[in-house]
Amino acid sequence: MNAPVTLYHRSNDVQRQDAKDILDEYSKVIKWRKDGRDSLLDIGCGSGDVMIDFILPIMPKNFSKLMGVDIAEDMVKHAKLLYQRPKISFDKCNIAGDIKAILVDHSEGFDHVTSFYCLHWEWNQKKAIKNIFDLLKHDGDCLLVFLAKHPIFDVYKKLSQNNKWAPFMEDVDRFISPYHHRENPAADFNELLKSTGFTTYNVKLVDKTYVYGGLNTLKRNVSAINPFLVNMSPNEREEFFEDYIKTIIHMNISQKDEDENDYKFISSYKLLVAYARK
Repeated sequence: MNAPVTLYHRSNDVQRQDAKDILDEYSKVIKWRKDGRDSLLDIGCGSGDVMIDFILPIMPKNFSKLMGVDIAEDMVKHAKLLYQRPKISFDKCNIAGDIKAILVDHSEGFDHVTSFYCLHWEWNQKKAIKNIFDLLKHDGDCLLVFLAKHPIFDVYKKLSQNNKWAPFMEDVDRFISPYHHRENPAADFNELLKSTGFTTYNVKLVDKTYVYGGLNTLKRNVSAINPFLVNMSPNEREEFFEDYIKTIIHMNISQKDEDENDYKFISSYKLLVAYARK
């Protein structure tokens, strides 16, 4: 994801709402320590606001460690600037890459691992889940939430077939969830958890809907997560967004708001929500 971090920080409404809803549900399921000295690693922490606003409040008051990691260095720098304090830290890490540095500095592992809206960017699912397994203590647990299916992936694919945008989107498949075209993504992820070594696991596919009220709101949110804009000029970005809107209207996921002479964009998507214990 290459959007400016401040834009993402202001425009991640969907991610925040879903994280809050799921943490409200699972805060009583997470296997908290009896002594309250829990440690937690949040993978794909982005700008850090979800971790601070929704994860920190459910942690025991005397927790030992709360750490966020993200592959984007600018996100990590932003999170450190705003939120780093005693017992709370941030670092750069690719969860499907080499995690030796994290393991060296935190060799005892973590009691809990969380991840919101991150794992759908990762095609090497096997390596990512194995790394999460290795980062957990022997009786640790994880809560993983990410997109299985979303109309934005179909929009990306359609735009990548346009000669005007194809040069900017040659790696489009890298930014489409590996579960988007799966017949039963929950069963597939369940099997991955089992084969990795988790002893208890529950995976469900959750239907969600979010309504973007107006063109400006949609544009801000699209710009915050769109990975293809970085190499475009300002004029090209405007043209890209115009074609993006046309594609959405053609896909019948928009609704004309006659009162305000604007559009509402109705996004129905499916989240994979997985809770597992080592």
